[in-house]
Amino acid sequence: MIFFRNVNDSLYGVKEVDKLGFSNTNPSYIPDEYLEKQIFTVFRTCLGIGDWGVMSAMPRLLKEKYPDCVVQIPSESLIKSLLEPYASEWLKSWSNPYKTMEYIFRNNPYVDAFVDTIMDEVFHDHYRIYDTENSEIPLLEQMLKFWQFKPEEYKDSSPELYFTDEEKKVGDAIIKEKAPNGFGTLLLSNRFEEERDKEFIKKVLDKNKISYFYWVSNPSLLSLFDVDTVFDLRHISIRVQMYIKTKAKLLVGNQCGADIMFPRYTDVYMAPKTDNFSSNIVRGNLHINIKDI
Repeated sequence: MIFFRNVNDSLYGVKEVDKLGFSNTNPSYIPDEYLEKQIFTVFRTCLGIGDWGVMSAMPRLLKEKYPDCVVQIPSESLIKSLLEPYASEWLKSWSNPYKTMEYIFRNNPYVDAFVDTIMDEVFHDHYRIYDTENSEIPLLEQMLKFWQFKPEEYKDSSPELYFTDEEKKVGDAIIKEKAPNGFGTLLLSNRFEEERDKEFIKKVLDKNKISYFYWVSNPSLLSLFDVDTVFDLRHISIRVQMYIKTKAKLLVGNQCGADIMFPRYTDVYMAPKTDNFSSNIVRGNLHINIKDI
């Protein structure tokens, strides 16, 4: 784990940290002098759409606690300048991961600006939490604790998205044409592993015999399942894909950040990886245990 400091729009590692999390008995919080500035930049040292999506309620929550504050999001150009040296992992699955912030925060009424420069802020790795023994505490709530929030001030921390009228119009037209009687979505990303994920996904599909919009990294994977697929989501923009998912009866797939943002809107069934999934856990209708199906 690495602490970063931003100086003149460049990231510098401050120190390596061996143990995950801050101490609950002697916790660290964001300094009062920073809060007094009332200008907050929402930031993570990562580029995944799910990594940022789990933070999407943060602008609203900041505005609710600090009504006069300014909430900023790093622009595409700033993110590229800061994180390009660390981007190789995300470039494997995203043609332009630097647009992730725009996908998540576009049209958000609680965001004041996308900024091209920031100064002298210290960020901590996105897996850092306070209570290292409780992996069910959502990441955003851990972040807000660092920002001196009390538990009652972040009860509604589930991810949220805001769409333009045009995005809604396009999405609604596709739904009306392809699945007017309701639909689910099926996601099989490049992280899909048949031995690990098939049983979970198959069980969900067998219990929910409806039409499915789908996004698959390899079309041959569809042959593994008995599913009525009606529309390939890869043919439309990411933002319209996201809007359509908010209207689905359920989402099912392997663990992938592209679905972690939707438990506020519908049931999300996500086959868990064998490693720890807790870092991006969120509140809402998220099902990651096969016994919950």
